[in-house]
Amino acid sequence: MNRRWACLRRHVVWLCGFAPATTPATALVAQGAPTFLLMGCALDPLGAPIGGARAWIEGRADTAESDPLGRFAIPGLPSGRHLLRLRKIGFRLALHPVQVHQNDGACRPFPMQAAEGIGELDTINVRGRRVDQANLRGFYARIDSKMYPVNSFLTAEQAENVSASQTSDWLRLMQGVRVLSSGRRGDAVQNQIRVRGGPGGTRDCVPFVYVDGLLFDRQGRVDDISPSAVAAIEVHGGLARTPPEFQGGNNQCGVVLVWTRTR
Repeated sequence: MNRRWACLRRHVVWLCGFAPATTPATALVAQGAPTFLLMGCALDPLGAPIGGARAWIEGRADTAESDPLGRFAIPGLPSGRHLLRLRKIGFRLALHPVQVHQNDGACRPFPMQAAEGIGELDTINVRGRRVDQANLRGFYARIDSKMYPVNSFLTAEQAENVSASQTSDWLRLMQGVRVLSSGRRGDAVQNQIRVRGGPGGTRDCVPFVYVDGLLFDRQGRVDDISPSAVAAIEVHGGLARTPPEFQGGNNQCGVVLVWTRTR
């Protein structure tokens, strides 16, 4: 009798349109799905790198910009098939299906085709400072835009009188930044950067660190970068003040952008 009653209950559940509820374990697996990093290189038809190309995944708001070597990185992608879009003035919009199953260890090549029928543009007179390093153009463009506080930016020349054994020593000069010790690595003290401006105005928020436009560290660590290699640093606390090309990857605290010297 108990067996017949159990069977009848199962039939009633399905006939009435009720499905078994998702188990808590299934929900936890879905929430804990891993994400991966896509690394790409934007290339022209001859295989030369394209700098300044905007890259994004269809359906996501965050974007990346290729550096002078054509490199860009898009973090936080779930496993599976995605559509990568690349755009730059003078080139056609490039669409590339990509499969993501693990973090990229090398730069995937993504070609772009030159646009046809571009006529001569009207002459525009501009004034600006001379920038010998291509990777510093965005740095100075943000200074000139007046959209960010002046104390968000620091050049090697400005800090040349500061004795810095680690790159985090330079960050101590910048307003809204705290440098906290996170232990030792060999003979060196390892430090972690904290910024003001996280969710709800959090003061001790851990920013993402980018080096020459590529994501370097998600835990606010900069001391693996030698101070002698640094040309400039900028700090943007909070998502609202973070430049759009560096928003994304679940970053809510802001960014530390490190720009290195050219060889």
